Amino acid sequence: MEQRALLLIGPAGQVIAMDPAARLILEEGDGLRVEDNFLHLPSWSAEDGQPLTISRPSGRPPWNLLVTPLMNGSSDVSFRAVTIYDAMPERESEQSLLKEAFRLTKAELRLADQLLAGRTPAEAAESLGVSIHTVRTYLKRLYGKVGVRNQAGLVRALMMAVQPPPMSAQCAG
Repeated sequence: MEQRALLLIGPAGQVIAMDPAARLILEEGDGLRVEDNFLHLPSWSAEDGQPLTISRPSGRPPWNLLVTPLMNGSSDVSFRAVTIYDAMPERESEQSLLKEAFRLTKAELRLADQLLAGRTPAEAAESLGVSIHTVRTYLKRLYGKVGVRNQAGLVRALMMAVQPPPMSAQCAG
């Protein structure tokens, strides 16, 4: 489940209120910040209501923001609600499932995460800051632990381990 946080932004762009989750996120300083009581974003979308993606210096998955205009009775937008979505809690539970199901090491989990994100072994090597030879070594270990012979089988098995079966499969019987 995604973590959510909420901020209320006033007519001049100042932060009027925030919930405790938003306060914690902003204290992290991982791509989002409030300075002089203003939320600093790369840009306010010209089309309010469109999602924004904010990259995180930590390398964790980006923040997803939804800026919703709040009308004051006229056609003027005077306030905005900014909802911050963080998929990390969900990703951490996925990694826990993979770790338990296949007894993966941290390095193997990082590679599995890269493959589940659709990256090639070469892209994963670059993203992880390791050589392609290291990635190939980890791939061989993953194949053995998961019981598959190729990358397609590996990704399929990893996806099945972290995604529940469809409702029709759960109800069949």
